[in-house]
Amino acid sequence: MFGGDGGDPRPNNEDEKYGRGDRAKNDVVLKNVGGGKEGSGSVRWLGYWLTPTIHSSIHFLRRLALGKSSFTSIQQLSAAGKGLSSWCNRKLVFGAILPILTYGGEPFVLDAATIKKLNSVWHVVLRWTNNCFHTTALGALYRDASLPPISSICKHRRRSAALHLVCAPSEFNPATARIPESVPTWDQGRSADDHRFLLQGSSKPVHLTSWLGPAVNSAKHLPLDSLCHEVSDLIEEISILPLASTDLVALPLSRVPSVTYQALRTPLIQSLLADWLDISPPVPSSYPYDACLTPHAFTGLPQFICGRIHQRRSGASYLAAHISWRNRDTHTLCPFCEEDDESFHHPILHCPAKAPPRLTHLSVWTILALTVPSDSRFPSLER
Repeated sequence: MFGGDGGDPRPNNEDEKYGRGDRAKNDVVLKNVGGGKEGSGSVRWLGYWLTPTIHSSIHFLRRLALGKSSFTSIQQLSAAGKGLSSWCNRKLVFGAILPILTYGGEPFVLDAATIKKLNSVWHVVLRWTNNCFHTTALGALYRDASLPPISSICKHRRRSAALHLVCAPSEFNPATARIPESVPTWDQGRSADDHRFLLQGSSKPVHLTSWLGPAVNSAKHLPLDSLCHEVSDLIEEISILPLASTDLVALPLSRVPSVTYQALRTPLIQSLLADWLDISPPVPSSYPYDACLTPHAFTGLPQFICGRIHQRRSGASYLAAHISWRNRDTHTLCPFCEEDDESFHHPILHCPAKAPPRLTHLSVWTILALTVPSDSRFPSLER
């Protein structure tokens, strides 16, 4: 399921990934599925650290430590208000920090305790990305960074891996050859030594359920069946699944799938956004922006300017109308004109005291501000 060519089960880049010294120090000979060297609390299997009961808690604790260490180094590239832009910060987070934290999220399902620990680091990373304060609401923090919560990301990657599994040719992917025969793969090739025979003669009765149905306390999925179940809503009504790549296999005219692989991936993005909105903390009532996966246009501005925009959009800034637990008893009037609340739009578009610089630098917006109500929004300016 995790690759390998039958000899040494470790990936070819194991020495470069962990270092030759660490490999010799940490390698454990696996004598059976449930344990390892006597006295050791965990074993490593193809880059995954597992407990003797095949639990992934130790693995993700190690990923958490590696993520913290990497973030400490990357954080020095962009201090508060200076350094790299928010767009560059997001690229570093998405390309360097996120893969470290979520490595192993495809085959394993994270429990609530592990997700809580990963989120504690993820929130710090997002605040650094946006140059926001600790008082920023988490719901607004996710949306302004255009990055979902950790649990949504892991669920999306698990579904993406499952879709790639069922859309791979069984002659090139041994894991595809061991999924249930009822999965409508392009070729119906299945391995003769099916993994289900391992359950025969088990000391404990094991009750399995179909990959189409949910797993309950009395009936479980096998690991590969569990992956197939992740995309059962997408593939159960399809007669022939497409191939993820047609470069290796020539498709006969008699077996042309009715849908494409990219068409199946589109609902995955939609389900990611839906899951994000479902589990995300509530956003402030003053935050009108929708969740999206594309960075905002203003994130390419210098760090100081971009950080101020992030802070004002999320409702946690130096503006008087942005009240938090530290200044809940202060007044919200604009200190320059004292005519209206100092909100995001007031000093930019409507404050009389800022009329001269606004006329110089934002002449078009000044004309619009004089012709529309003060509570109207300007999408182009906000985005």
